Amino acid sequence: MGDNTRNRLRKPRKGTKSEAILTLTTLTPATPVEIAESVNASRSLVCQVMKRYGIIPNQAESFKQHRADVLAGLQDKLLSSVSDEEIKKTPVGTRILGACQLYDKERLERDLSTANVASIHADIAALRKQDNDLSTGDKR
Repeated sequence: MGDNTRNRLRKPRKGTKSEAILTLTTLTPATPVEIAESVNASRSLVCQVMKRYGIIPNQAESFKQHRADVLAGLQDKLLSSVSDEEIKKTPVGTRILGACQLYDKERLERDLSTANVASIHADIAALRKQDNDLSTGDKR
């Protein structure tokens, strides 16, 4: 093993940003952006330290936490791409359907009901009332 390899894998000095970055990347599910903010470092420094020690950034967890915002951004991008030229290439219905699907997914991510979910809740409530009426002998 050459000197460069040995130096590259050496533990960072105590009290340095590199040490803080290494600690946070190995002990928390924080993303590189969150780590950079917490240790007042650039994202590129965080990525350099992670790369040096072979640490893969936790991007999946970040995506899960921000999925609704990602979907909202995709909706905007999709709707912004609808131009006269794009309409000629792709049926409008296809684009609108895509936007509607993303909207439904965004609402689900934000724990907001969609029309279908609201309808199901109403049906369940009606069935419970009917079951309750039958069990108590109410014949209304």
